Amino acid sequence: MKSAKRGMLVFAVALAAMAFLAMSINAQSSGVKVHIPFAFQAGDANLPAGDYTMRMERETFRISDKNGHTASVLCNAARNDDVQAASRLVFKGSGDSWILTQVRWQAYGAARDLIQSPSTELELSKSTAQRVIPIPTR
Repeated sequence: MKSAKRGMLVFAVALAAMAFLAMSINAQSSGVKVHIPFAFQAGDANLPAGDYTMRMERETFRISDKNGHTASVLCNAARNDDVQAASRLVFKGSGDSWILTQVRWQAYGAARDLIQSPSTELELSKSTAQRVIPIPTR
């Protein structure tokens, strides 16, 4: 019985990894378009509100617009407890100060936490507010 459960778990993890890889390859090749209606920080870059193209390239999240605004941020795998929720970008902050902190995909057990600078981590520790922007499905 333990062997069957272990086999099912290995299969599920392998299936999730293949799906994540396929999604990452798709996002890497063409990017995913998203509208962010407020100014925000991604890594060390301050970006204005607008239409952006986002891509995952291995451990780096890249976001850019047509006007040359761009950010590249290293990220770590994170647990996605709500795999049924829509794909989304997660921002933390308050008022006019929002920081992109996480990217989550529907039906994937792994999200991506964007690595923050120590000063940004301190700012985030003071904030409990969160904004979520849906990622359009293709």
